[in-house]
Amino acid sequence: MEAESLLRNCLFSLDKKKFESLERMAKQFSTTYVGEFRLVKDHIFEVIRNYARINKLELDVIRFPSEDPHLWGCFFSASNHDFLFINTRNSLEKQNFAAAHELYHVLMNEKRYAKKIFSDVIRGNGEPIDEDIEASAFASLLLAPTKALEDCLNILFGEKTITYKTIQSLKEYFLVPEKCLAIRLYEIGRIDSSAIQALLTTLPKSQAPSPTEFIIEVGSLLENMQYAKEMDILNDEDFVADEAFLESLKS
Repeated sequence: MEAESLLRNCLFSLDKKKFESLERMAKQFSTTYVGEFRLVKDHIFEVIRNYARINKLELDVIRFPSEDPHLWGCFFSASNHDFLFINTRNSLEKQNFAAAHELYHVLMNEKRYAKKIFSDVIRGNGEPIDEDIEASAFASLLLAPTKALEDCLNILFGEKTITYKTIQSLKEYFLVPEKCLAIRLYEIGRIDSSAIQALLTTLPKSQAPSPTEFIIEVGSLLENMQYAKEMDILNDEDFVADEAFLESLKS
């Protein structure tokens, strides 16, 4: 079942000690690069750019629509330069999660963070934990931190029973995918495994736009950016940043 698979493969279930270490890392990173009282939401790209600038990293964020619905993002290096790619065909929630996920790979690519977190930690059964599992845990903790999540439930919503409506409200508040929120609610003890399964069955299945709804033309980066902005999957700040990046490519 989907819920069992999600729980079995999340870092919280695989290694709670490592999960707690990543939560401390996410808190420290957020305090330094986000601000103690600010939620990341769709500011994640600004956060990544500021992190690269402050630490003098050669890192560019590339946002472009891809036909592959399973490709949310990736991190790669070429000619001593790092690139973080995000698929802008996905919803804003998925883009934010993908960016935070890939940010972890950026951090692990740096020795000062990698040494602190020990990315090659071994599980009790002798198997190393996949860095992608760690990256997803970091993304969830950065975008939906425990205290903000609990305050949202207790103060803003005042809800003790978690329902589909609760998940939707949290998604709009934190701008992260529903499955991410379901796992976070499990991690903070607000729902159990059976409740996750019940919630997942009520969530609507996401569908990628058909070719008639989304047309990609070679050499039309600016048009694709404008489309993403009109569809509310690229905010004004990121549009300006991408536009400036395109201008730099022309020179």
